[in-house]
Amino acid sequence: MARRLPFIALSAALAACATLSVSSYIHPAADFSRYQTYDWGPRDALPTGDPRLDNNPFFDSQVRASVERELAAQGYRRVDIEGVINHQSRMEQRVKEVTQKILARFPPRS
Repeated sequence: MARRLPFIALSAALAACATLSVSSYIHPAADFSRYQTYDWGPRDALPTGDPRLDNNPFFDSQVRASVERELAAQGYRRVDIEGVINHQSRMEQRVKEVTQKILARFPPRS
C-alpha cells in the first residue's frame, strides 16, 4: 500500500486540476468611467444548472465577495444605488478525457 500512495496522491492532484470557463457581457456603449459606486440588485431566480448551487448562500456569498474585492481594487465603493450590478451563474457539466503517462522510480526496498 505504501508504494501506491504516491500514485494515489498524484492521481488525486491531477483530478483536481479542472479548468473553469467564465464569461461576461458588457454592452459596447456602456461607460463605467462615470461611476464610482455600486450596489447589488435583486437576486435572480434563474437556476444555475447545478441543483447543489441553486439557493446556496455560500456559493452566492463567495461570488459576491470576489466581485466586491475586484471592484474595490479598481476604486469602486459599495453604497446606496448609483450603479447596480448583478450576477447569474450557470453550470454545465463537460467531460474531457486526458491521457497522461506517469513514470515514477522508487529505490528498492531494503
